[in-house]
Formats: sequence, C-alpha cells, structure tokens
Amino acid sequence: YGNWELVVVDDGSTDTTGSIISDFKKDGHPVTYYYQQNKGLAAARNKALSLSKGDYIAFIDHDDLWLPDKLRKQIQIAHEDSNEKAALVYSRSVWFGEDGEEHDAAPRYAGCNMPEGRILYNLLMEDDFITLSSVMARRDVCLSLGGFPEDYRYAEDYYLFAAIAARCDIRCVQSVCCKYRVHEKNVTRQLKTAGFKEKLAVFNKWSPFLGKEV
Repeated sequence: YGNWELVVVDDGSTDTTGSIISDFKKDGHPVTYYYQQNKGLAAARNKALSLSKGDYIAFIDHDDLWLPDKLRKQIQIAHEDSNEKAALVYSRSVWFGEDGEEHDAAPRYAGCNMPEGRILYNLLMEDDFITLSSVMARRDVCLSLGGFPEDYRYAEDYYLFAAIAARCDIRCVQSVCCKYRVHEKNVTRQLKTAGFKEKLAVFNKWSPFLGKEV
C-alpha cells in the first residue's frame, strides 16, 4: 500500500532518532517528525493524531514490526461496503522475544476467528486482545472520543479500544500482520499492579454500555 504518511513523535529520546528521520526526509519519504519532552505514551500518540492528515491512522511502536501487506489488507476491509460503519480494523499478532521464537498474542483464539462486529463484551470480559501496533482506526472517531486518556500510563490503548467498541463496529484481518516485541523494558511489563488498576477502571467506565452500544 503506497498512499501513506509517517508521523514520528519523539517522546524525549536521547538517541539518534532525529538524524535518522532527517535522512529519510532527504530521500523524499513523506515523514513528519516532532520532538517533545517526555510526556508519556498517551500524550505522544495524541500528538501523532493531531499531526496526521489521513482518514485513517495506524499505530506502530518503535520496537514492533508490520508485515508488508498489513495496510493493504486493512484498507481493503475498511472499504468494503458492508463495513462502512467499522471504525477500527485490527489484525492477528504474534509476540517474540530475544530468542526470536514467535507466539500467538491471543492464544484464546488459536484455531478460530478473532472477534468482529460489536466486541465490547469480548474486550471487557476477555481482557485486551488487540495489539496496538496491529490497529488501523478512523482518525475522526479517535479525535471525537478525545484520543488516548493522558492520565493513564499502562492501559490508554485499552481505554480507547473500549470507547470505540461501545459506539462502532470493529473488524479484524484474520491473519498475522503485526509482530510485537517483548523485552524487560516494555512499559506494559512493568508495575503490573498499576496496570491492573487501570484495566479495572476501563471495565468500570465501559461495562454500563454492555447491551446498549450506540
């Protein structure tokens, strides 16, 4: 898929990200680079939302991988007539560690389709099975819902997915399009108690919408 722009939000890194992006821009790639003092994941993603110009936005954290046909498959699903109401398209994902061995990111759904349609119940009752880097979502919907809650540190993506699921259809590419890298520095692997509290807050916020999806 060739009709894309890349928005890089550098959330206070001290490495050579800026110079690497500068080289890509010199080669003519459609890249927007924005540096900010460290404000956290939610603020960085909201900044990317505000800077992007497309109808859809697809997220990828710096240590994750997309397969080459990810965007093409998601755009195809999003543009199908029967999916006009779909506000988010995700895909199957695998996670891998330092040994390179890959594992299903949602083993509960091994051998069967991932949830589609109105999936708020699945999200709240089965935990968050959507990998952020697998997601392509309508930018206008994300903005209308306020983007990622910046008072969350660990479950900001889960909150936004639930907010979308309470109002819109969600679709899935039923093949692996994303690889999620797991290592000891992953934010979501740190302070599990704090992460659990935020997930519980998501449940308390959106569970009243079960059976009442807009």
